[in-house]
This record gives sequence, C-alpha cells and structure tokens, in this order.
Amino acid sequence: MKHLVNTLVFFALSICLWVPDSQAEDSAGREVLETMIEAYGGDTLKSLPGLRVYEDLANIPLGQGYTPDFDEIGLLRRDVRLDFTKGRGSVETLIGESGDRFVSRIATVNDSIVEMDYDLGIYVRNAAPSYIAAFGVSIRLSDTLLVHRFATDPVSRATHVGEEVYLGRPIVLFDLELDGLPPMRLHVDKEAGWVRKVTRSSPVGRLAYVFSEFARQEGIGFAREMAFYAGDRLRAFTRDRKVTPGVIDPTIFSIDEGLAESKGLVDMSSMTADRVAENVYLIGRGGTYGAFYDAGDHAIAVNLAPGLGDRFEAYRKVSGKDHSLRYLIMTHHHGDRLAGAVEAFDLGVIFVAPKAAVNSLRETLVEPLPDERLVVLDDRHELGPLEIHVVPSVHSLANALVFHRASQTLFSADHFTVRHQGELLAADQSGVELASIVDGLKLDVTRHLSSHSPRTATSVEFRRAVAAYKPTLCPGNRPICQD
Repeated sequence: MKHLVNTLVFFALSICLWVPDSQAEDSAGREVLETMIEAYGGDTLKSLPGLRVYEDLANIPLGQGYTPDFDEIGLLRRDVRLDFTKGRGSVETLIGESGDRFVSRIATVNDSIVEMDYDLGIYVRNAAPSYIAAFGVSIRLSDTLLVHRFATDPVSRATHVGEEVYLGRPIVLFDLELDGLPPMRLHVDKEAGWVRKVTRSSPVGRLAYVFSEFARQEGIGFAREMAFYAGDRLRAFTRDRKVTPGVIDPTIFSIDEGLAESKGLVDMSSMTADRVAENVYLIGRGGTYGAFYDAGDHAIAVNLAPGLGDRFEAYRKVSGKDHSLRYLIMTHHHGDRLAGAVEAFDLGVIFVAPKAAVNSLRETLVEPLPDERLVVLDDRHELGPLEIHVVPSVHSLANALVFHRASQTLFSADHFTVRHQGELLAADQSGVELASIVDGLKLDVTRHLSSHSPRTATSVEFRRAVAAYKPTLCPGNRPICQD
C-alpha cells in the first residue's frame, strides 16, 4: 500500500436486491447467493451510505516470538470507516509489540490516499493508487464488507464450484472474483446464508478467514468473531468486533492537525543496489534488504529473507565481481529471516547462525544440513572482514549484529527502519536498545544498515532519532488506544 499514486472512481451503487446472471452459473447457486445477501441485510445492505467496523484482534505473528519455543500474542486494533456513497475510506490501525505502540491511519483526502504516521508526526500523500489498494485488506477481513462489495459491484462474479459439510452445516462453495481483489473462495451456509469461511491461495500457502457468532445491528448482518489462519497456523482472532451502519462523519476524510508533510516515501518497488562503503553494499527491494561484503575471493551476505539469488546477482552487477557467495549470516530465528533458507541452501552457502536459531534453520530446510555447511555463533565471532556479535534484545533472544571493521558500518535486523526521504525522524524502543548495545560493545559505528530499510542512516542521524524517543502508550493521543 506504499509509494503509489491516484485514486479509483468507485462504481455507482444499485439499491435493488439482485444477483446478475453473470454472477452465478446455475439456479441453485443463484438461490444461495440471494440467501447470503438477504442474511446480511438485503436492500438495507445495498442502500447503506457507509459502514464502520471496529475490531480488537489478538495478533499472533507466525514464527516471530522472542524465542523459537512459542509466539507471543500482540495487540492489533482497527477502526475501518467506508463511505460507500462517495467511494472513500479511512482505516486507523494500532499495533502493540515489543513494548511499543504504533498508530497510523490511511484515508481518502480529496483526490489522494494519504497515510498518517502518528509516531513520527507526519503524513504522506499518494500512499496508494486506488480505493481497493488502500482498503481491500479491510474488505477481506469483514464478512459484511465482502458481501456488500459483491452485492453492489456489477462486475463481480461467483462461480458455484461444489458443496461440503462444515461443523455439521451444509456449505456451498463459490469461487469469487471482485474487481481489484485476489481470487478467493466463499464457503456459504446453504440455509442461513452466512459466510462461514473465505479461503485463498498466497505465496506463503493457503489463507483462511473463519467467521462465527453471527448477529445483526440495525438490520445488517455481521460475524462477531473472525479467526485468520495461514496454512494450519492461527495468526489472529477477534477479541471484540462492532459494526455501525450509517453516514460516515465527513471530517474523518482529512489530514489531522499537527502533522507535517513528509518529503515522501523511498521508492522500494524495484531492486536497488547501493555501494555504502568500499566492499560494502546494501541491496534489496519491497522492504527486504540485505548486506553484501566483498571478502576478496568470495562474498558474504547477511539476511536470510526470500530473494537472496536476485540480490546476489545485483551485487555481482554493481560490484563487478563474479566470485561465489560463500557465507550467509542469519541474524535471528524469526520466520521472515528463514523464508529464504531453501534458496540459500540450493546456492551452496555456508550458513552462519546464532546457536538459538540453528534448530529453526534445520527444521525449515528440506534436506539435512551438513555440519561443514554451518557455523554456530555463541557470542563474538570473526569472519574475514567482519565482527559478528550475538546479543539479546527486546526483539529476540539472540540477534547477530554484523560490524564491518574497515568501513565502521553495522548491519542489524528489525531494530530501526528508514522508509521516508530525508532524515530518520524517530526511533522506537528497539532502536534505543540498539544504541545501548553498540555502546556496551564499544563499537565505533559511522553508518547503520537495516533489514527493512532501503537506505542507510548515519550514526549522527541515528543518535538524534534515539535521543528524540519518547515512550508513550498512545502516539498522538488517539482514541483507538483507549482500553
């Protein structure tokens, strides 16, 4: 939803209850779809001027726990307000993790989609290219918004593909096509019309949104509870959900006072390969970045995220070197750091990993990992031009910090991020802790590299951001923070 342009003109909404012939290929399917729309409000649903969905979720980041043993539950709140009459929306999100709370909002403001960051006190225009790009995720997470979109979008299509029994109930399956959203499968209760599940394929496997505890508010149907699964793992579930049908307050579609306009987000849509210092490169795209070091007759890489092969080819091109990739340093055990493990194994690298992450690495690989292809890190380790320090932090039990001695550059994962053009404005608790760790190790760092940052931060810039950190339970004193 970042670095994008323009808004989509929303389709005019029809008020009558209808299911076009193109939406169902047989009479039995058409009847179930009509039952579904009626269950969620029928004509009342289709004529809604707007809908507000407030939900308090327990967030379970897959493989992102402090230790590999289990995943801690985090806080996720969302305040979704969609104005159907004017095709505009606002979604405010509160995320609580690692002792910090992060609040942001994305909203239609005039002819632009604007992202507001209350932690940094800034806003960015053109944060998404369209209504669907900005608010499509919110539509997928709500059974009511999904059925409304289907019932009012004249180009939507649902193909009857089969039936099943779920929790003792007869279920009819439809392959659903909605403009701008990925293909998904609806699992509709044949008799009651409720959407019991939505499933779809993704690069990380099958995703499922499971709805239950159905109720009505002012004639509008909705599920009080939703559980989100990635594969067979529960990723999130509702602790509270409320829907409010009606006119959306128009003042919400504006930029909040006190926010400064950002110079813009750094474009991460294509691969970038930057020479940070002699023999040091920062390479990546789309929020995933890794360091590459020229070690003479071979290269050393940091960050076991997907796309290692592409990043290595970019390194060869920008460095002009055709030597092999010998070592891959894994910073910690989290799932996003393991997602490229099989690709790295196939490239023939020697893995360098903290002891606490080794079991996770072995479990991720399809083939056994020979001992000669593994270097286990305990505390401090020297590897060619690099010093590797394994330290605990609020992010995980064991993090590998990679210090390149000659250039005095430090690579860390998940302790700070620079997404905006211009100076790094503020750090969070992880960044503050990183500064303390660097001081304790007595590392003379001049420049910081990070796994999610498309550009580096100077030490002066980083220290200013750390000094500006102010712990708060509610950035911007937003109402969404209130328990």
